Amino acid sequence: MSHPESIKRPLKIFLGATAITLLLLGLIYFRTVFVAAAVAMIGGVLLEPLIRWLRVRCRLPHGVSVAITALLLFCGVGGVLYTGYRLIAGQIHRLVEQGPQIKEALLGKAEQLIRQFSWLGFDGKELKLGEHVQHVANGAMKVLTVGIEGLSYTLLVMMLMLFIAANFHDYGRGFLTLFPIAKRPRLALLGRGSIRVVRSWFFGQIIVVSITAVMTAGALLGIGMDYWLLIAALTIILDFIPFIGAILTGLVAVLLTLGTEPEKAGWVLLAYIVIQQLESDVILPLVMKGRVKMPEAHLLIFVLIMAAAFGLIGVFLSPPVFAVLHYLYVQAYIPWVEQRPPRA
Repeated sequence: MSHPESIKRPLKIFLGATAITLLLLGLIYFRTVFVAAAVAMIGGVLLEPLIRWLRVRCRLPHGVSVAITALLLFCGVGGVLYTGYRLIAGQIHRLVEQGPQIKEALLGKAEQLIRQFSWLGFDGKELKLGEHVQHVANGAMKVLTVGIEGLSYTLLVMMLMLFIAANFHDYGRGFLTLFPIAKRPRLALLGRGSIRVVRSWFFGQIIVVSITAVMTAGALLGIGMDYWLLIAALTIILDFIPFIGAILTGLVAVLLTLGTEPEKAGWVLLAYIVIQQLESDVILPLVMKGRVKMPEAHLLIFVLIMAAAFGLIGVFLSPPVFAVLHYLYVQAYIPWVEQRPPRA
């Protein structure tokens, strides 16, 4: 007859695996709620130091600190969006006006390229490039409409950020009450480490994106590209997506140049190659040194999984989420599997 202790550990593993599986299924089924909660939690983690600084350094009451933080958040987000739009409004309007000409130019070049490789058996009529371009344009307009309709959702998430930031430590202590008292100190330590990882990744990424955007704007302006500021703004947004974001930005820049000033397309492509090499080999190692180190292949696979499960917002959420999961894997899971004391 087996001793109860001999089945205790396998039972725990089975129950843990079952709980994780149910949790993952629940996250996928309630993906909208999960995305909102994840964004709000990350935002709360980033806003809490400001509230603490206002309360401790400026000696302001807690409510006043939260109110100032809320004012800075809403005014900051609104100000950045308004200023950004005002700066690139002219280029956006010009792009809309030139859209049909750019489309025709790109279609002409694509058909010419297809004719050059006709020996491969491609048929330009079968590809229906015009219909594909129109489909992409309609999709972009649909995304824009959904984005406008989602303004109330965004405001709700921002309010949730403030609630989390304002009651950060209370929520943390409440979360720890879900676990046995003996486990709480270790879980609190892992929680603080996860918070440091998110903050370190975010502020490091802000520095990297800013430097890359400035280099992109300077290079494209020096080449004489019409939409240099629009592409620089796009770089700020898409560069938060690891690996894929830089490729998408470069592709958009090259296609726009091919449709407007084809003689400069080679220079734009060369500029992007140089900028991305500088970012990956110089800027990222210098800025992220001692901050967050994530294995590239694992991160890319995780990005694809998040994209399949949660869509575009999942792509943007994947780096900080993966950073936390990687930290917990190294600091908690490996010591547990190897049955050794965790590192300090």
